[in-house]
Amino acid sequence: MSCNLTVDGSVNKTGISSSNSSATTEAVSGFSEGSHTWTLACSDAGGYAATNNTLNFVVDSIKPSLSEVSRTPATIGIGGNVTVNATASDSGTGLKGVWVNITYTNGTKTQYSMTSLGSNLYQYNITGAGGGNQTMAKGRYTVTVWTQDWASNANTSTELTFDVQVSAQMAMAVKSKVYGANQQVNLTDASWINNTGADSLNGYLVMKVLRNNGSLEENDWTVVSTIVDDVGSETPRTIGGSSVLALDTIWNLAPWNTGSSPDGTYAVYAAFTDDDGEPVLGGNDTILETADGFSVEVVSFLSNGGVTPASGNTSTPFNYTVVYTSAENIAPSSINVTIDGVSYAMAAANASDTDYTDGRLYYYSTTLTRRSHTVSFETSNGTSIDKTNTSARSPQTNPRVSLPFGWNMISFPLDTTTFNEALSSIAGKYDAGVIYWGGTDWVTVNPEDQVDETLSYWVYINDPAGATLEFSGQEFSARRKRTFSGGACTGDSCWVSVGLNSVNDKSMDDVMKGMQINADYRSVVYLNKTDGLFKSYIKDPIGNDYNTLKVGLGYYIQVSQNGCIDCVLDYNP
Repeated sequence: MSCNLTVDGSVNKTGISSSNSSATTEAVSGFSEGSHTWTLACSDAGGYAATNNTLNFVVDSIKPSLSEVSRTPATIGIGGNVTVNATASDSGTGLKGVWVNITYTNGTKTQYSMTSLGSNLYQYNITGAGGGNQTMAKGRYTVTVWTQDWASNANTSTELTFDVQVSAQMAMAVKSKVYGANQQVNLTDASWINNTGADSLNGYLVMKVLRNNGSLEENDWTVVSTIVDDVGSETPRTIGGSSVLALDTIWNLAPWNTGSSPDGTYAVYAAFTDDDGEPVLGGNDTILETADGFSVEVVSFLSNGGVTPASGNTSTPFNYTVVYTSAENIAPSSINVTIDGVSYAMAAANASDTDYTDGRLYYYSTTLTRRSHTVSFETSNGTSIDKTNTSARSPQTNPRVSLPFGWNMISFPLDTTTFNEALSSIAGKYDAGVIYWGGTDWVTVNPEDQVDETLSYWVYINDPAGATLEFSGQEFSARRKRTFSGGACTGDSCWVSVGLNSVNDKSMDDVMKGMQINADYRSVVYLNKTDGLFKSYIKDPIGNDYNTLKVGLGYYIQVSQNGCIDCVLDYNP
């Protein structure tokens, strides 16, 4: 037979000779990328002809696209999970698959197929059990993602790493909160690193004394003494699996003598670090570091000044106590507590106790307004040179939020009253016309109206320096439920304002687990005043700007039209 080959509608080759009952191969080249068609028409010497059906082939020499490869988090404790995400596509023959390669600490390499999430997104969750149900040991792991199309073109990402740290805990407490001249600062028996994991924890112990230079900001603390510094010795310390390193035994072998130290606020800091001096991460990504504070009163009759309870409301009695000690058994002429600049006389807890050599307890009880408070204690035994002070910090009874110049979206963490009262701490610093989104239009509130804590509000700060809003009211004790309906909104997108009614920040993952949704929600957004952009949290685990609801900020939940009927935002304050 004599045959003609037609490719893409044009005759490519003619007069191809084919013998009876035998295969004939013809090489054809020079085709462009993409899909092509071909047809073969043949005839024999007797004039009989035959044509095959049109067939297809694809020329594909371009490797698939692979981008946005990530692994989160970069460090986990034993038993933790790492999520690997990637974006992959192919415009030629299509993807044959997307895989993740994991190299374990012992050099073993495994490969797992990634799951398609749609829109060219792929994901694989590396669980704490590891591949093949092998427990992931402490150490560094390497991850790459690769993909291949049906033309055997492949693409591989750059290497990413993640670290697995042994599960561990760390805690410490200074035995006393106030020390006098020549008193040694000691730790309690609750001072330890508890390695709760099965594997040994290797690292370097660092223990230091720091002195406060004026504020509680990190850069206002300076190191005045180093008790232990394993990093300098270049000898790592090992805590065996399910074992404890007692910090109090290490500290008390070389106790810190306060005799030559000036009055002030101090802290004992301890950390378990890596080779670079960075705190080691334990289980659930907990940083292995801890600290506890104390004050030094070199010339002082007073000790253990403080206030209980640590928190409360406007009806809570706060009990201020301090211990007066005199080695010469001299009675004090006065003992006072100064709260927010106002001095009050303190009474002896035991009026019949006249022995001052072993310490005598004095107290003063009062209720407090909703704000943060300052406190100091003062005594004199009759001469001015014996007059001394010791200080302590009262509990902060109100949450606060900083509001920069311009529009700010806020919510109310406390059960409050009218807008005038709720915003009294920024009076004169915000414009009249506090507004909120009612579902179809903006609503301006009446200053004497009651605040609806389930909503979020927009307030305009007119002071270029900004303002600090201190919230007042009662804390919510029961679970908070915000019921709303998609019918209250119009259009394809419904923006429903919500408030965080809690004095504690909340994990978005935890809050949205309590979101009872008939159909779907799209995102939760808030305005970030640092860059002036809205930040979003979406159900899809890729691309979230944040994962924590902050106290005092306002939020919108975006739903599709009628996509959220009788939805309930349900969480524990």
